[in-house]
Amino acid sequence: MSRPRKPLAVLKVEGGYRGDRHAGRKDQPAAGQLEPPVKLNPRTSKLWKRIAPQLALHGCGQCDLPLLELLLHYWDQWQLAKESDPAAAGTVRLSRECERLLRAFGFSPSDRQKITQPDAPPSELEELLA
Repeated sequence: MSRPRKPLAVLKVEGGYRGDRHAGRKDQPAAGQLEPPVKLNPRTSKLWKRIAPQLALHGCGQCDLPLLELLLHYWDQWQLAKESDPAAAGTVRLSRECERLLRAFGFSPSDRQKITQPDAPPSELEELLA
């Protein structure tokens, strides 16, 4: 498995930023609107309120709802398992699944760098100058 990308801010602080290599990377994808995917219970509602603003920034949309529903389901099951037996194998498995899905949506610094936004179409002026 390859090493995850370093955030641009870290590269600049450490002196590893190169304009020819890193100039095309974008820090934040375009913002979007996202509605809750399913009826939420108090546990999943709390998670949704925490992650929904970031999901919108990452450009998540309707096509992501099945995976978001799965994340909310695993989160709910993990919270229940933690209350009954925090050391059980099922609890550990659920926590790993939650972490995997959160990473898929860019909830770690290195994973946020993997999320790219599409380039904006060229303006009329850019087309004329090209």
